[in-house]
Amino acid sequence: MSKNLLKINNLKTYFFTDAGTVKAVEGINLKIAEGETLGLVGESGCGKSVTALSILRLLPSPPGKIVEGNIEFKGKDLLTLDEGRMRQIRGKDISMIFQEPMTSLNPVFTIGDQIMEAIIVHEKMSRAETRKWMLQLLKIVGMPAPRERFRSYPHQLSGGMRQRAMIAMALSCHPSLLIADEPTTALDVTIQAQILNLLKDLQKKFGMSILLITHDLGVIAEMADRVVIMYAGRIVESAPVGKLFAEPRHPYTQGLLKCLPHLELDQVRLDVIEGQVPDLIDLPPGCSFQSRCQFREKRCLQEFPSLREVEEGHYVACYIKTGTKAQSSKGTKKK
Repeated sequence: MSKNLLKINNLKTYFFTDAGTVKAVEGINLKIAEGETLGLVGESGCGKSVTALSILRLLPSPPGKIVEGNIEFKGKDLLTLDEGRMRQIRGKDISMIFQEPMTSLNPVFTIGDQIMEAIIVHEKMSRAETRKWMLQLLKIVGMPAPRERFRSYPHQLSGGMRQRAMIAMALSCHPSLLIADEPTTALDVTIQAQILNLLKDLQKKFGMSILLITHDLGVIAEMADRVVIMYAGRIVESAPVGKLFAEPRHPYTQGLLKCLPHLELDQVRLDVIEGQVPDLIDLPPGCSFQSRCQFREKRCLQEFPSLREVEEGHYVACYIKTGTKAQSSKGTKKK
């Protein structure tokens, strides 16, 4: 068994606004082992990106604040470190690929200068050595004509090239953990496949762990070793990727999988999860999924169920036995 690289215990991250307190992350626990890819899945607003920003301590403050919990990285609690030490960790030990490169890359500096800056800050290398390593990185991530792209500005690159530049920047100091926040969302299907294959190859090459944040279950099936499902700021299910797809236990996970199209089933229409995600300022008592769950019982309205292990490595936060059995996702066939 690989030892844990990252361990999050009872993390609570809130945003204090004029409208009220937004409980964006409400007491989550998760682990990432060395060399593992952990997929973090859920609808927009469920707390995935806030979890990533909490790890790096990049929350806008105010209004954001980590109010409880700890985040252990290589045995050290990141929440106890001063800002100077966190700056040393960001980019070197933990790197992040953001969802939209155009909002992350500086439009007035060339791609080469931005990648070199990260190397110069963290590594004791001369400018000539830095330039040589940077050009090698651009080749590694599959950037066409790297010497030309070195002098290019972000607006002069395609979406796929910008994402490759972001990956090169994230990997420039050989991080132990790469956080990839929706790394393929803005890309077309063929470029998405290229970027995912690139990440898998680079993981093998550099031996890093990956926290892959997405709402795309197809990406999770392709990339992840384990999957964590979030809903309304909480973890509702966690399992090895094969087990989760074969036997989803939480009604929300089952609903997500039913929403996937099945070409061989000749579906007339996709299933949907009825209702809406609850307001994180005014969460209902009990299970956050209760208003959308067809299996709910009286106790579901009273207290949020804790994660329990239903079989080895498979955890679910659900009271209902009916909801812990895989439901049919055959879809509707034409008559």
